[in-house]
Amino acid sequence: MKQISFLFLILSLVLFCSCSKNDKSPVPKYRLWYDQPAEKWVEALPIGNGRLGAMVFGNPNTERIQFNEESLWAGSKTDNNNPKSLENLKEIQQLIFDGEYKKAGKMASDCMVGTPSHIRSYETFGDLLLKYQWESEAKNYKRELDLNSGIATTTFEVGDNFVKQEVFASAPHDLIVLRVSASLPFHVDVALKREKDAAIKVESNGEIVMTGQIIDKEHRLTGPAGAHMKFSAIAKVKSEGGTLKNEKEGISCAAVKTMTIYLTAATNYDFNKLDLSESIDPVGECKRILNGISNKSFADLKQEHVKDHSEMFDRVAFTLGKDTLTNLPTDQRLNRVKEGAVDNGLVATYFQFGRYLLMGSSRQPGRLPSYLCYLEWKN
Repeated sequence: MKQISFLFLILSLVLFCSCSKNDKSPVPKYRLWYDQPAEKWVEALPIGNGRLGAMVFGNPNTERIQFNEESLWAGSKTDNNNPKSLENLKEIQQLIFDGEYKKAGKMASDCMVGTPSHIRSYETFGDLLLKYQWESEAKNYKRELDLNSGIATTTFEVGDNFVKQEVFASAPHDLIVLRVSASLPFHVDVALKREKDAAIKVESNGEIVMTGQIIDKEHRLTGPAGAHMKFSAIAKVKSEGGTLKNEKEGISCAAVKTMTIYLTAATNYDFNKLDLSESIDPVGECKRILNGISNKSFADLKQEHVKDHSEMFDRVAFTLGKDTLTNLPTDQRLNRVKEGAVDNGLVATYFQFGRYLLMGSSRQPGRLPSYLCYLEWKN
């Protein structure tokens, strides 16, 4: 016990020295990086601003940005109080006093559990998809998540063309920003996709608009069927050079050197009433957010995002000595640790990654508490 207390004291002192606001030393740089795209959802790089979140896969041919919004839940507000509870309470108590535990448990399962007994699920919002038209395979590939700045970056070369993609979730302006720049003109098709309950429309102002309403089927464990939560997402596409052409399911960007997408999403959930509201227009809410950045450049949005993010992230600096393995991809470092190697730099990064995830899922403009969620549609 004394050894544990001593170690706790030493760790506390280390953290205090590292976290002191009076320490003017620069905050170490923390990053995750890989030399191949993500194949699975759990391998993608997360970004978030508390209300919106996304997983960046970093595919140089067909990029997928899977995005979420905090309030998109199936189901509806339901009184699930079991009407049998009160009238059977004394009998269940007496069964317990009499040692009839199995009988009491069976009766409690019938009379004390809510009706319905389960709630419906949180749902993924959809995917922002970028399909490139390259004439050769990508090389010199790298994707990374800079925890200090909150920006996920993917870089690669196709022939003589150097391509860079940056993605971040802006808390000051409540939207996700994606920018692709290249040394030579490129062609990319941009689309929004959701596998059910949604429709896509492309407008003349460069906006891809997704609208929908969750349609729940009757289920005895999760409540009544019906058309419930309404939702919308808008991806606004802008380019420098080249041409933009509206297609049925998205926008085709031809011969562009820079392409920027501003993505936001909303539902008709009323946080004050804790219920759905027909007075809330998700499309109008998305357009309001996008109108708020009409006079902002990408450089402005990036600068404001980094300032806002780093002011919060840089409150804690934590090291366990000099990190000498930054030249190795994160997955390779993790494999070394699994095989018994010591990597204090990875431990410090892991600690900071936990802080990063909590920041991205629990801060303003978000209003709901953080929760763990892993979703993939199953046919």
